[in-house]
Amino acid sequence: MRCLKCADAPCQKSCPTNLDIKSFITSIANKNYYGAAKMIFSDNPLGLTCGMVCPTSDLCVGGCNLYATEEGPINIGGLQQFATEVFKAMNIPQIRNPSLPPPEDMPKAYHVKIALLGAGPASLSCASFLARLGYSNITIFEKQEYVGGLSASEIPQFRLPYDVVNFEAELMKDLGVKIIFNKGLAVDGMTLCTLKEDGYEAVFIGIALIYLKISVSGLPEPNRDSIFQGLRMDQGFYTSKDFLPLVAMASKPGV
Repeated sequence: MRCLKCADAPCQKSCPTNLDIKSFITSIANKNYYGAAKMIFSDNPLGLTCGMVCPTSDLCVGGCNLYATEEGPINIGGLQQFATEVFKAMNIPQIRNPSLPPPEDMPKAYHVKIALLGAGPASLSCASFLARLGYSNITIFEKQEYVGGLSASEIPQFRLPYDVVNFEAELMKDLGVKIIFNKGLAVDGMTLCTLKEDGYEAVFIGIALIYLKISVSGLPEPNRDSIFQGLRMDQGFYTSKDFLPLVAMASKPGV
């Protein structure tokens, strides 16, 4: 109720996914939790994940006009997490946009085979938006046996439960997106050329990409100071890239 509904909302300008923050907060204030979640997921298919782990203090909350007041800024991340968790509990599937023509009446271009490499946040988002536009032949290839990429493999269970990652993947699959596990680029001879030979006309490479501004993710190798060069795990030296996957595998069922 404290939200000012700013006409030129700095919180929205500070959001990398450009969520319509004042609108979904208004929906929550009116107890329209479904409407709030619909706004969030429309702009960001990973709305629950971002609500739980996004560094809001550096982004939307940091830009809130109430930041310097005695009561402090609006807890935007908490409200986003609340609305999307309520929607998750509703168990409502995502449906194809009713305003689109029937699949059989869509132009030929919407039926081309599209491949996405890696089932991490980038590919899950890309596939969701493509499917919402009406593309009907989308396949994600993932070399692991689980979805989520770094969201699953490097963020511990207490911070981001695996069922949250899987829930957002299931919303994407509601639109007909297929996921093939244990198959990825350079695995079993898969290359861009073989994908082209198999009839894929577009390829999205979502490998080692991350949408979160956190220092431990998004890099194929950790930053290592020169003083630590040569040290290994068997010597008791762990980088974030060594430590976090071990924590995630030990705490997350399904990873």
